[in-house]
Amino acid sequence: YLKENIPQLSCEIPEGCYFAWIDFSKLNISSDKFQELLINIGKVAIMPGATYGEDGKNYLRLNVGCPRKKVEDGLSRIKKALENL
Repeated sequence: YLKENIPQLSCEIPEGCYFAWIDFSKLNISSDKFQELLINIGKVAIMPGATYGEDGKNYLRLNVGCPRKKVEDGLSRIKKALENL
C-alpha cells in the first residue's frame, strides 16, 4: 500500500511482531507536525516512534494486529493527512 499510495513513507514487513514501523524521514517534517496532520486532518491517532526512544524519532508505530480492513482504513487516513502537507 505504501509503495503504491504513499511512496514518501516506507516500512519493512514485521517478522514475528504485530507492529509495523513506518519511516517518515523523507517528509522532512517534525514528528509533532506529522502528528498534528494525522489527528486534525486524517482523524487517526497513531503512536510516534519517539515515544519508544531516540531511534524511533522518524517513525510511526502502527499496530497491524487487527482486521485487514482496519489497517487499510488507517493507511487511507494517513494518506489523506499527507495530501494536506
